[in-house]
Amino acid sequence: MPDAEMLDIVDCTGACIGQMERSRVHEGGHWHKSSHFWICTALPDPSLFFQRRSASVTHFARCLDITAAGHLDAGEVPADCHREIEEEVGVRIAFDRFHHLGERAEAMDLRNGDRNREFQSVFLAQVDLSLSDFCPDPTEVDGIVRIPLGDLFALTRLEAKSRSCDALLYSQDSGSWHFGRHRVKAGDFLPRTLSYYTNVGIMAQRLLKGERPLAIG
Repeated sequence: MPDAEMLDIVDCTGACIGQMERSRVHEGGHWHKSSHFWICTALPDPSLFFQRRSASVTHFARCLDITAAGHLDAGEVPADCHREIEEEVGVRIAFDRFHHLGERAEAMDLRNGDRNREFQSVFLAQVDLSLSDFCPDPTEVDGIVRIPLGDLFALTRLEAKSRSCDALLYSQDSGSWHFGRHRVKAGDFLPRTLSYYTNVGIMAQRLLKGERPLAIG
């Protein structure tokens, strides 16, 4: 039997106060750490890449989420989660290309009774990828959606009901990937404060324009 995944549990300042199995961390609602890696592109227009969570994942199946993200295992620092980019979406990007936007705290009560309490390190990089550059693991990610920033703002500010976006999508029936259009609604994003997605979009806009500083609270 493989060893259980261990996470550091932390106090209200983010300082480590012990270690615990991942399942027990979520069952008990203990604070722990994760990293978010966002990828934006200027081509063909300023956009953010979102992953669509696979239908087979435990929580929030088929929701649109961060380009790639992951928990910090016990003893790790935020940069160690950089591995999640290649594991989840199949692209290799050097960590030094990412800008650290800052830290945020998120609390979420899940339908199965788990309580997710995370301190999240948020990173953003401009990498002018096309959808054909991605090679996701379909057991975790069954789509990559490129959302133009203007469409993202309209959706997260609830100024539009939906937008049609370019996407790389996995078909469970055929077991293959295809390119197409995906109709995105505000309710398709993994449920968290929509202002988070807005703020990341604003930072992507600034990065693509060469503006600084880049920061998120």
